Amino acid sequence: MLDADYTSLLNAGNQALSRGEWEVAADCFSKTLGQKETAEALEGMAAAAYFLNDATTTIEARERAYALHREANNHHGMARVAGLVASDYGEFRGDFAIANGWLARGLRAIEEYGPCREAGFLTMLQAHVALLIQKDPSEAITYADSALRHGRNFNAPDIEMLALALRGLALVSQGEPVEGMRLLDEATAAAIAGETDDINAIGSTCCYLIAACERIRDYDRAAQWCIRISKFSSRWRMASVFGSCRTQYASILMTQGRWNEAEQELMNTATMLRECRPGQVAACTVRIGELRRRQGRFAEAETLFAEAPSHPLSMLGRAAILLHNGNPIGAIGMMERYLRRIPLADRTERVPGLEFLLRAQLAAGNMQEAEQALTEIREIASRFNTSPLHAAIHAADGLFAAAIGNLREALFHLEDAIDLYDRTPMPFEGGCARIELANLLHQLGDHTRANEEAKSAEQSLRRLGALRDAERAAAIIASPHNYSTARSGSATDDLTRRETEILMLIAAGKSNEQIATELFLSIRTVERHVSNIYLKLGATGRTARAVATAWVWQQKK
Repeated sequence: MLDADYTSLLNAGNQALSRGEWEVAADCFSKTLGQKETAEALEGMAAAAYFLNDATTTIEARERAYALHREANNHHGMARVAGLVASDYGEFRGDFAIANGWLARGLRAIEEYGPCREAGFLTMLQAHVALLIQKDPSEAITYADSALRHGRNFNAPDIEMLALALRGLALVSQGEPVEGMRLLDEATAAAIAGETDDINAIGSTCCYLIAACERIRDYDRAAQWCIRISKFSSRWRMASVFGSCRTQYASILMTQGRWNEAEQELMNTATMLRECRPGQVAACTVRIGELRRRQGRFAEAETLFAEAPSHPLSMLGRAAILLHNGNPIGAIGMMERYLRRIPLADRTERVPGLEFLLRAQLAAGNMQEAEQALTEIREIASRFNTSPLHAAIHAADGLFAAAIGNLREALFHLEDAIDLYDRTPMPFEGGCARIELANLLHQLGDHTRANEEAKSAEQSLRRLGALRDAERAAAIIASPHNYSTARSGSATDDLTRRETEILMLIAAGKSNEQIATELFLSIRTVERHVSNIYLKLGATGRTARAVATAWVWQQKK
């Protein structure tokens, strides 16, 4: 029989938890455990330690609580605590194999008990794994629906809220944004309004919403919710619980051109996570790497990407650097690897890889493969009614049209993309699109406007701190007549017969590898001829193949 002092301390600890007084709660539970070790006191101690970012105490207390529930043959307690331990190993340490083991133990504990609250909690965890680890939105929806039924049947608003949010994120991921975002807005409103006192559930629900916003580039919605989430986080002193939200929000700040704010947010979050949740640090590291990549600090970016080389954002950043450095084949390989990891059903995560793959295929002269990437981008992005994704469609269409010589069509698409980037705003993407537009305008003979667009791009990119891309714009201003000379034909009088033959094949959309096969030449010989052709045409950089193609089309007029 427990004495009154023990019961009083236990009650005081639970009340402190409900008020967010984590240190007081930990002290109360520590004193109760000093008198007698019970599963209830251990679970309370673990909850307080969790919010104090004490991973060791959290996990040890829960594992011991599980053992006591097992000794008491309390299968529901075993299931509940096993699910929490699974979540701890994934969140604190990134040990997903151990997390999967604990989740399996929890499911086995209640496999003979039928529907119950604990079954809903574990099914919700299965939905999380299916969506965010296995990249299977369809399976995630199945689990989320089951969790939702359990939550409603057993009056568990925390499970119902999480299930709604997970179902919403899964719907968004597979291309149903209207219904998906409606569910996410509903779940997050309920979370912030206090319909449950489960702080973990509230934190996860908010992070699912911000993840969805980042995936479909709905930056306005994210900004509105982040203000509310930040206030809630400060009120309950739970910034670490929102670590995932904060890194995703930093990406949104980066996209909006608020680079100093993004860097500060990422640095602060990384420092905090290194101390308490090292398994989540990679998400910060690769985003800092992406910021360095945009700033043109490639060596620093590559060092940061190397710390988490298989992270999706790391692969995207490394592909961008390869492409910028004139290695489209390397970029193609990187993006094909990225896309192999993302199932076709997980549409939103495929778009960034497809965008880089399109650019790399165009740079390599692989027109058929580029068109395949473009077709998938159009199919996915057309499902989402956000300006940034519509801008992505126009930018992709513009690059492809320019590469096959449809310069007027390319002009219209690039102009529309820039208008949408300016409206969002997305100054880095807008500045890079203006560089492409300036190159195109030179090919069309509108040198005055080309210089205006290049100057606008240079100014905006320098303000951002994107110095490499600003230099690309400055190079266009410094030598605008390279393009007009190429179109006039005066710089091509000394093309050899073989170079002319290869130029015609370039204009026909043939890659260097295809040209080598067709002409029975080595790839190195073809590359040398192509380099000489570009030099004589005055064509440089990523648009060189498009310039060469445009010149051929101009000669046919």
